[in-house]
Amino acid sequence: MTHRLTLRLSAALLCCTLAACSSNNRGHAPLDTHHDAMPPVPARIGHVVLLSLQDPADASELIESSRAVLGPIPGITSLGVGTHLETGRAALIDDYDVALYIGFETEADYAAYLAHPDHVAYVDAWRPRLTSIRIIDILEAD
Repeated sequence: MTHRLTLRLSAALLCCTLAACSSNNRGHAPLDTHHDAMPPVPARIGHVVLLSLQDPADASELIESSRAVLGPIPGITSLGVGTHLETGRAALIDDYDVALYIGFETEADYAAYLAHPDHVAYVDAWRPRLTSIRIIDILEAD
């Protein structure tokens, strides 16, 4: 293969890769850096849970359990779990040990998740180890 042909094929491959990456697929930020472009919506329904543990040292175990038990439940379109990010901002809620964000596309998916045996068992297993559970449910505006 000649050097010129190799360069053309490489350029074509690069263009195809950039075109694929810049498409605005749900959950992936586009390469387009125009300020008027909106970022993708993670889910139509957002379920945010703030958990405070009796023993904050159990946070890593709770995070691992959340991913392992809740992640595979059908209907979940996005899952994030972690601890408070300290930014020094006074307005932030910081009185929790672990936060979960779980996304759903339909209310039926959310209802099925709440009734799912793995979710029920997870709540039953962790509830005695918690001092508080606060839940925020968000419906994406049209």
